[in-house]
Amino acid sequence: MPNLELKTKTPTWLKIAVVVLIGLSIFCRWVSLDKKIYCCDENWTSVAISGHTLVELQKELSEHEGIIPINNFQKYQHISPEKHVSDTVNYLITSDPQHPPLYYIMVRLWAQIFGDSPTGIRSLSAIISLLIFPGVFWICLELFESGIVAWIAMALIAVSPLQLYFAQEARQYALWMVEILISSTALLRSIRKENTLSWVLYSLTLILGLYTHLLTGFMIISHGIYVIIQQQFRLTKTLINYIIYTIIALLIFSPWLIVFINHIDTVVSLISGYGVRYTDIFL
Repeated sequence: MPNLELKTKTPTWLKIAVVVLIGLSIFCRWVSLDKKIYCCDENWTSVAISGHTLVELQKELSEHEGIIPINNFQKYQHISPEKHVSDTVNYLITSDPQHPPLYYIMVRLWAQIFGDSPTGIRSLSAIISLLIFPGVFWICLELFESGIVAWIAMALIAVSPLQLYFAQEARQYALWMVEILISSTALLRSIRKENTLSWVLYSLTLILGLYTHLLTGFMIISHGIYVIIQQQFRLTKTLINYIIYTIIALLIFSPWLIVFINHIDTVVSLISGYGVRYTDIFL
């Protein structure tokens, strides 16, 4: 089926109701953006975009016997002219390699323009999260060819507490959610259209997803399972295209995969530290 044909017409009252819900959802994304507690993970976002490394932080901790004066600590929470985007990437490589750099590069550049306060940094997530609405609308059209389903899905997303939480957090999850939706939709479109441009766009969404979060790999596996089943376990042109353009995306992501593998000891140490911390809380 080369073109989408909607099976049903969406009632005007439903469109109006959903638009109102989306409007309220947008309002909730921005209200009290500066009042929420700046959580531990968000503080690490600030450390990353400051460009300082964990080695510097640990050195300062040892010099002050584990207690850093507030004025000294502030430099790890703010960007400075002496540090650049490359320093942020270097921090991720040496201190936090399980987090690919796309979101952190974006938020570093964003903070240089709009400030590195909690509101300034969180506002990037709030804006990106708005793309979830056209994203879910598009995927529902591809899946169900129904305007009614697409509008109802947007209403459900508008009242989702999880989406609101990610929209107000200075982390990569709002961006990742949007990328998952767009990538899945791009796959459906590629299968339907079966042309080179569609597959190139799909590969691009995979690259963006991988450079945002390593767990995008599980999404790629699920896409592969879907294509294999959808093609009835036959080596069709569609399956071959999926394999080719997925491999291209993985090759382009391979530089960071090499970084991750080379610093696997750092990753294991960080994860072990998280495990001990949360075990102490609950046991």
